[in-house]
Amino acid sequence: LKKRPWAAICNISSLFGLIAPVGNAAYAVAKFGLRGFNEVLRQELMPTNVKVISVHPGGIKTNIALNAEAASNYTEQQRVKLATEFGKALVTTPEKAASIIIEGIKEGRPKVIVGMDAKVIDFFARLAPVTTLTVLGKFGNYAWAPQVKTSLQGKVFAITGAGNGLGRALALQLAAKGCQLALMDRDADGLLATHQMIVAQQPNAVVLTDAFDMTDESSQQLWLQNILQKFGFVDALINNAGIGLFGQFDDVSRAQFDKVIAINLMAPINLTRIFLPELKKRPWALVCNISSLYGLIPPFAQSAYAVSKFGLRGFTEVLRQELMPTKVRVCCVHPGGVKTAIAGKAEFASKVAKQDMQQMVRESDKMLLSTPESAAKEIIAGIERQNPRIIVGLDAKAMDFLSRLLPVTMLTL
Repeated sequence: LKKRPWAAICNISSLFGLIAPVGNAAYAVAKFGLRGFNEVLRQELMPTNVKVISVHPGGIKTNIALNAEAASNYTEQQRVKLATEFGKALVTTPEKAASIIIEGIKEGRPKVIVGMDAKVIDFFARLAPVTTLTVLGKFGNYAWAPQVKTSLQGKVFAITGAGNGLGRALALQLAAKGCQLALMDRDADGLLATHQMIVAQQPNAVVLTDAFDMTDESSQQLWLQNILQKFGFVDALINNAGIGLFGQFDDVSRAQFDKVIAINLMAPINLTRIFLPELKKRPWALVCNISSLYGLIPPFAQSAYAVSKFGLRGFTEVLRQELMPTKVRVCCVHPGGVKTAIAGKAEFASKVAKQDMQQMVRESDKMLLSTPESAAKEIIAGIERQNPRIIVGLDAKAMDFLSRLLPVTMLTL
């Protein structure tokens, strides 16, 4: 494509890449993630003749719903009934949608919203964080009504990535509030240091530590077993661990890209699946997923990271709707720049020169305005208030506001 005088990459996301659906977690992960990828790729290819177009169709009269799979607990009759009900919301013909998309490609528009339904919901999504349930009016005040502050004392918190940075700060502050802690990290030495710091400040703190590769499902299962053996229950899961990867998309290897997705996106999803049956047994429980400022606006030269954080945002927003009838609260955290080691420990595309690596890290460090301690304090306050969405830092709040006013990227800012 780069060899051509004009070229285009047109990725069809969805209305559900703009607003979280109900009962479509995997679909939301895919479409939110694709949206993040599109917006990063567009920035990277601006100096070339390749245009990148992100398309968000509303309800199009196709067979996608009737052909869709359903969870194993659905009968075939239930699946068809659900698909038929969904089909009633499909208002645009494929021919009309195709015409709008082709016109958008001709004009070189970076974002094409297809259908009046999609345009209306895109408008509402810009005004405030909305989901399909809030738009439909069900549980509509969940995202708005003041929540009763909950006490965290005595609750068992499982935290990933607790060997340094934000995970360590969360562990220390939750211990100070009387929480019991189950901590994991792949860095055994860092995890030990966190444990020692907690005990030094809170001699009576009850802490379990497990060092393992969080992408290994058998280790994930074993971690939960160890928690239940130690405490008998678990109240909260904070999916905090993550890694970074610098480099433009066509310089990043498939293995590097997949590693980021495995750690930042698939591991939190799998851990949530494993922990959820135990969390549902508790009178109060929590799944807290740490996304990023880059789950709100796309960064430059971090396509895998954007896919993972946009995808985690989509997953979290669907899960929150699904668990509204239960005692399990779900929150998505979008921290701005936090002074942790994630940039210094990030991987780089193989074609990035060492000098450029150092420059990228220096530039990234300039945007780290919050300390792990201040970020952790803000997150815990949001958890106590049972906020479904926690924006951490003035930089993240400002960029969240700007991103809802108009489509923005790190380059336009």
